[in-house]
Amino acid sequence: MNCKRASVVSIASIFSLASLVSQAVASPYIGINAGIGRMDTPSADSGSDSIGGLSGGINAGYLWGGDSIQYGIEAGYYMYPENKYELNGLQLNYEGKHGDLMGIGRYKFDSGWIVISKFGLAFVKQVTSGNSSVNYSKQQTLPKITLGVGYELTNNWELNTQLSHVFGSKPTAFPNPGTSDDYNQVASIDMMALGISYNF
Repeated sequence: MNCKRASVVSIASIFSLASLVSQAVASPYIGINAGIGRMDTPSADSGSDSIGGLSGGINAGYLWGGDSIQYGIEAGYYMYPENKYELNGLQLNYEGKHGDLMGIGRYKFDSGWIVISKFGLAFVKQVTSGNSSVNYSKQQTLPKITLGVGYELTNNWELNTQLSHVFGSKPTAFPNPGTSDDYNQVASIDMMALGISYNF
């Protein structure tokens, strides 16, 4: 998906939700999740690499709507492991984290199962470090999508599992020749997590 086009769609979705919620009563919630995630930097062409691993995040938002169809707005913050590369003593590490602002659409079945979709923007910070010559810190706003399913345990507690993707770029594969700009493109991000949330 083109990043600029996806960003426009994400912004439009958030403003559309804002107009819908202006006259509705909000139901706030908070959540925490943990799973696996990674920045989508390429595998090393030679040498060794370590990519992805244990990830997690927190989120909070508001839901509006009826017993079945719900919509809302959510903000979150997410962290994931460094991607590490090494060849003959040369090291390159990618470190990242991001916050997001998402519009939410949900459908809850009578059985308690919930289908979840989120579209919005991720505010990504990516840092390269190590003893290479391409160390850099970069921030970028990128489109993000999340899909998942949940289950209502009680009127207040909910379990869920979600897959998310931030639409970024693909940095040059280590240790191929390239400029600082080639290596420091803000990478796409994938996460799969289990979560629990509390509805007030």
